[in-house]
Amino acid sequence: MNRIFRILICLTALVSLAACAPKGVDVTRFGLEDAVVAADLGTFPQDLTVYAERAGKDTALMDPERQGGEDTRFDESFFAAWGGTVSHLPKDEVFEAVKNVDPAKGFAENLRPWGKDRWQELVSNCFMESYGGTPARPAITVGTAQLRRMPTDAPYFLDPGKGGEGFPFDYLQNSALWVGTPVAVIHVSRDRVWAYVQTRLVSGWTRAANLAAVDKAFITAWRSRPMAVLVQDNVELIVMDKKTDAVTGSEPAAVGYIGTILPLANAGSLRVPKSPHVYVNLPLRASDGKAIMATALAPMYGTRKKPLHLTPLNVALVGNAMMGQPYGWGGLFGQRDCSAAMHDLFAPFGVWLPRNSRPQGQMGTRLDVAGLTPDQKEEKIMREGTPFFSLVSMPGHVGLYLGAYPKPGEKETRDVPVMFHNVWGLRIDSGSGADKREGRAVIGKAVVTSLRPGVEHEGISSPAGILDRISGLAILPEPLPGERGGR
Repeated sequence: MNRIFRILICLTALVSLAACAPKGVDVTRFGLEDAVVAADLGTFPQDLTVYAERAGKDTALMDPERQGGEDTRFDESFFAAWGGTVSHLPKDEVFEAVKNVDPAKGFAENLRPWGKDRWQELVSNCFMESYGGTPARPAITVGTAQLRRMPTDAPYFLDPGKGGEGFPFDYLQNSALWVGTPVAVIHVSRDRVWAYVQTRLVSGWTRAANLAAVDKAFITAWRSRPMAVLVQDNVELIVMDKKTDAVTGSEPAAVGYIGTILPLANAGSLRVPKSPHVYVNLPLRASDGKAIMATALAPMYGTRKKPLHLTPLNVALVGNAMMGQPYGWGGLFGQRDCSAAMHDLFAPFGVWLPRNSRPQGQMGTRLDVAGLTPDQKEEKIMREGTPFFSLVSMPGHVGLYLGAYPKPGEKETRDVPVMFHNVWGLRIDSGSGADKREGRAVIGKAVVTSLRPGVEHEGISSPAGILDRISGLAILPEPLPGERGGR
């Protein structure tokens, strides 16, 4: 009797869930997004120092002079928004979401379709008719600044019932900028709550409260000092009164992440005497919206002088700080997607990478493997790739090549190429014919895998997994003028 009662309760709950589901979403398909762990995660050590040992852990991946040049070019890109006259982006680019996003096809935070009236309110708040009427103004982020395609925090999901859609794929999320990032404000919303900012890395709408205006004096002072870079996440930056060494507040003024770049405030020295901390400059927003240069304490364990010496071991140590972190589409929740992980991984070394996976895969010397068999791809990558300084690329995804590592097989152990990447999931299929559905076997974090993760999973979309989609290897650094750029 109790068993029958429990069954009736379950059936009632399922009917209720179906009744509450947004129109057009088949709740029975959510099961395709079950979280699984690929066998690779148990086969390959989830510790990058293991692979650094095999790659010559202390071997320089660039000579110091070349790395110094790369660091100079990094700074040119990082500070470009403060460089003289900043040209406004084309109007069609700034307001591309107005044209390209269809509110009738998207779902909002309540998993109900976006209403036409609500969307039109957003479009009106873009204040498009005033674009270009004021010059670009230099500013700086005073905290983590989420960049949006429209002036709203509300998400836009495609059909959550489809594999690879729904959470976390908010198509109004563009990226995120860490505290201390130079930006140019090129537009403001009608309600003046939002500002559209431009950088060489990425552009988008952010809340105006995330920014503080800077002038020439601030820029000169900020750039006159050696730079520190964070090599750990969730670093609390605590404002200090440098004369008294007293903490000025009970809460951190900001939280920094790997790749955050701030000036050293202690005459270029990394260590505060008799303290496990570093003095850095931190931008604060005054009541008039202008930036104040404060002095803050950052923990020594998470802070280095930029650029950090580029070796496999140092790359491994920075990467290990990301290992296992949740996947974060477009920087949501202070997390990273695949390309953000690669950009932030190399920032401490002064190596500039674009924000998205496609241009990252075109960096450096391009090793083309498209058209090869899976085995041929693996052999060529292991033969010609540079461990810890090459990016494995495919449409929509990118990761760091770590070198070759032995993988046990049914008959023998053989070396296979392995990669470090932050990955959402693996494509899987279920059913057949008219009932065939595409889903995801969710990994959802930064991991080390082979180039064939999940092939043991029933329904994996192709026999070689993502290796079938891998098209090339970007061997860093970017070639200098006159150097060869492809193989």
